[in-house]
Amino acid sequence: MTRLPRSQRREQLLTIAAQHFGINGYVRSSMDAIAKEAAISKPVLYQHFEGKEDIYRAIFNDHLKMLGEKLTQAFDEESDSERQCVYKCVAAAFEFASRPDRPFRVILDRSTPLESELDRVRREFLGKITDKIHTLMVDDSHLTDQQTRLVSSMVTITVISAAHGWTYMSKDQQQTEELGPNQTAEIVTDMLREGISVFRN
Repeated sequence: MTRLPRSQRREQLLTIAAQHFGINGYVRSSMDAIAKEAAISKPVLYQHFEGKEDIYRAIFNDHLKMLGEKLTQAFDEESDSERQCVYKCVAAAFEFASRPDRPFRVILDRSTPLESELDRVRREFLGKITDKIHTLMVDDSHLTDQQTRLVSSMVTITVISAAHGWTYMSKDQQQTEELGPNQTAEIVTDMLREGISVFRN
């Protein structure tokens, strides 16, 4: 690798490691393999990160930050209708899922020694997204506030699970062409709105 300032080298290594973890998962990844893909020695890799857990934590946090920014932007953008707002949020999740480094695999992988730590961060993140969905539903629902929050949480989990699951389906080229991220986001949007409609006033 070309000699770069330390901060740029770190970002370059994170990009390479993110691809490696996204494809192979935590258990099947190693510092040796990441160093090899980065064309550096393992001691050089350890100059930037304490170990595999340290790299994984950094990637996990970067992915969550990026996903949060995409979803927040989708929520905050002016929309002509409720459906358009919902679609923008769902489409943002599918756009994120379609990245070649498969970020949802890193976010949702529960096989790491860091799980107790990452799960707290994950739950906090999901809570913030749930709060945003709750604000869309609370004024037009016959449910109690707690019930509305429960439904909002289920919507959040459904969108993320659907986007992550789609990445496995989309390995099939024909399915990718027929059900790309935007087309699938349309389907998921209609499914969610149809389900939520039963709770309308």
